[in-house]
Amino acid sequence: MYKRKKYITAIVVFFLLLISCSKDKAALSDQDFNSTYGGKQFVGTAKAVLSRNGFPGTTLTGDAHIALIEVKEDSLSMVFMSDFGEDGEINFKIRGKFDKTSYRFERNESTSFFRIIDEKISGNFISSGQEMNFDGVLQREQAQMTVKVDFIEEHETFPKGTRLELHFNTKRDLQDGNKEQGCQMRLVPIWSSNGVTMGMVPDC
Repeated sequence: MYKRKKYITAIVVFFLLLISCSKDKAALSDQDFNSTYGGKQFVGTAKAVLSRNGFPGTTLTGDAHIALIEVKEDSLSMVFMSDFGEDGEINFKIRGKFDKTSYRFERNESTSFFRIIDEKISGNFISSGQEMNFDGVLQREQAQMTVKVDFIEEHETFPKGTRLELHFNTKRDLQDGNKEQGCQMRLVPIWSSNGVTMGMVPDC
């Protein structure tokens, strides 16, 4: 049985190189990843499914946001936020590098990576306590991603043998422009394979 208690915000940090893709390459040829996917947040629904040793457990539904923040010359942070009301929230934050044409993160002699190539999100991260897999699609007006986390060892509120599947289904309307206004930053608990820290995420 799973205790219905607040799930700690989840943050996984990678160094990555992001690719910018578009529907109209001629119109967007002078843009970079941030110009194409930054600005207005992607907004939609989130679903979290918890199971243990193959047996169904808890399912939560809530709100989802995806945003690009903390932009510098060739790097930015990408946040995937899910809010389940009284049951808490689960958020991932990825810090990486971007350019106009390609993304690739691969650590030498490691199976850990995170990529966005031809609008496809893929990733894998393995630590001593958990295995994480990322799969999805990032387009200019919609984004979907599924994160699967298998807990090899007990971590916080997640017993050994637990699987967490987190689904993001989001979109945005760019007809009135691509400027995001009225967003503030808030400090939240951050869960990672190394323990709990604090981090900033946008609150719009």
